[in-house]
Amino acid sequence: MKKTSILLIFTILAFINCLISRHASAQIQQPSLPVTSLPTAPPASGITKPSENGQAPAIISSKYAEYQSYCRQNDFDETLVWDSEQKKRRLDLLNEKIITTPNNNLIINALIKEYESQKELKKAEEFFLKQKDALSAEDVVIWTAEFESQKKIFTSASVRLEKFITDNPKSTRALIKLAQIKKKALFFSEAVEIYLDLQKLEKPVDYSVELCELYTLDSQHKDAEKICAKAIEKYTDNPIPNIYLGISYREREMFKEAQLAFNDSLKKRKTEFAYSCLGELSYLKKDRKKTIEFLNQAIELNPRSYRAHMGLALAQFEEKHYENALANFKSACKLGLSDTLEIRKAQKLLDEKKSPFARNYFEEIQKCKMQSAL
Repeated sequence: MKKTSILLIFTILAFINCLISRHASAQIQQPSLPVTSLPTAPPASGITKPSENGQAPAIISSKYAEYQSYCRQNDFDETLVWDSEQKKRRLDLLNEKIITTPNNNLIINALIKEYESQKELKKAEEFFLKQKDALSAEDVVIWTAEFESQKKIFTSASVRLEKFITDNPKSTRALIKLAQIKKKALFFSEAVEIYLDLQKLEKPVDYSVELCELYTLDSQHKDAEKICAKAIEKYTDNPIPNIYLGISYREREMFKEAQLAFNDSLKKRKTEFAYSCLGELSYLKKDRKKTIEFLNQAIELNPRSYRAHMGLALAQFEEKHYENALANFKSACKLGLSDTLEIRKAQKLLDEKKSPFARNYFEEIQKCKMQSAL
């Protein structure tokens, strides 16, 4: 699909947003946060290999394996938080368009994208399979690869796209999707190479924002600092390059510089991402009060941020606010965080202290496990 077609899709979605807005009216040893100033990407000494089914590479041996920062990906700002009425209205408008203009590939693409943005992935794929004959070969291969990547079948998705690109070397959409899938599979350096090739293919187009993120995730900090600075200068309204520059600083334990970068991003736009990163940074600096303050701000911006709820729970637990901590543990589980490791560590400490809260924590662990199994 050409750029003008993509622009039309976003124009349609913008029109829907406009219509919706008119209808809207409304001191013991405690467990550690799952954060670190050290890179979570495999270090040079680590050994990695892709799994046989094409999933992300597993770290076989790495001194960093125990550390897991929750501030490395922008998981909660890209999708707006719609209430159920707004979500229904958006889908209804697109379904009405499909009825009046059947086989319109722009509307079909827009509706698949809308289902996907609302996390209705099964419906998105079912609708795609029903309508794929009306789509271009490029659309079909891209959506097929996307649905495979959602199921973590990364090798198949990559091979499918690579084969299409071999026959269609100027398909920028297929190249971009391949780069996105490489990033999901944690093959950051391969994604970097694709974006560098895209910049040569489309010389006026700039991918410094994407490269800023990938170099940071790959712990290539010299390149990250350089390209992030370029992205910050070029995209003066985009807070993301500032945040990734901050992450790069944090992973080098340059905490002062990291805080300045996160704060600079907030001057552009307040995001859950920046506040979660500031919460993590404050924890590393052992400032629990600021940790709680920043994570509450992250939750205020996006109540569905399970990482902010989990980080807040652990910080509150360290402050011995056990009841508040349990409430946030519950929220994190309800929102989709199925890993109960941290709450089990908390429950064990409470049990050792013979705290009456230990039983409540144990019960919540069981509920979370049952919910995850559904």
